[in-house]
Amino acid sequence: MIKVTLRIAEGTNKDYVQEFISGRMFRRTIAMQTILKGEVTEETLDSLVSFVVDLFEKQFTTDQFYDGVASDKLIEVIVNCISGVTSGVSKSNDSTDPN
Repeated sequence: MIKVTLRIAEGTNKDYVQEFISGRMFRRTIAMQTILKGEVTEETLDSLVSFVVDLFEKQFTTDQFYDGVASDKLIEVIVNCISGVTSGVSKSNDSTDPN
């Protein structure tokens, strides 16, 4: 499970949760890891934020994400989302279930 908390109004926060991560989203996560290894520009940041919005199946918009996350937590939240996807896959690889 991956969770993001965004400020939606002054003094009001909302939690967004994503429990299902598709194989396609995992593939996209690999690309986002590569972006994070390079210099972060406005364009790459927009790509990373778009990734998070898509990860949460558009429960919030790009603007809501930018407006709802503190600037000093922006990259941390994105990295936590990426880590949540990759750690979930590694956990599922440890199971005996073939599916």
